Amino acid sequence: MQDIHPVDRCPECDYPWTGLPPEGRCPECGFPYDSHTTVHRLPKTIAHLCMGLLVMGLLGNVHHCYRYVNRPGFVEAPPGSLTPLVKAMRWDMALEYGCGAVFCAALLVWVCLLARGPWYVSFDSLGMRVRWGGRTRTAEWRGIKEIDTSRRVFDYIVPSHGRRIRVIRSPHTKTYKQFLTRADEQLIR
Repeated sequence: MQDIHPVDRCPECDYPWTGLPPEGRCPECGFPYDSHTTVHRLPKTIAHLCMGLLVMGLLGNVHHCYRYVNRPGFVEAPPGSLTPLVKAMRWDMALEYGCGAVFCAALLVWVCLLARGPWYVSFDSLGMRVRWGGRTRTAEWRGIKEIDTSRRVFDYIVPSHGRRIRVIRSPHTKTYKQFLTRADEQLIR
């Protein structure tokens, strides 16, 4: 279960912080921390669901492509008949399913790359840090205009300038709401 708690391990590289001073940077990756650092790990269920669907789509497209190519009469055509036209239509379908399989494979690689790193939202005395999809975005408390929670799947941290930061909403809504309440309290200060 994803929890909100003061951290004893680095959310970025999982390095243990036991024995380190209460403020500083992770010696492994340089992640800044202090005694107020709190982390909420985001679920990767969306990425895992997408991976499953893409594997099913990839297998389905490969199966249909194989089925169209291996149909009886696909290769043989008596001279002077209309079967070359039918063969061309079958090749079109096989090509279409083959392109679908390649597209599903490319999306599957992309989603796997997105899901391989840690996903979290953290805050400390300086601001908020969001990591998912291979990038970390930060916003200082004085630079955050609002935290928009009115959307269905994503919440947005809206800075006073620049692009807003998207956060995947957690299915563990009680702990996630506690986390956002703490963040709002920091924002008011």
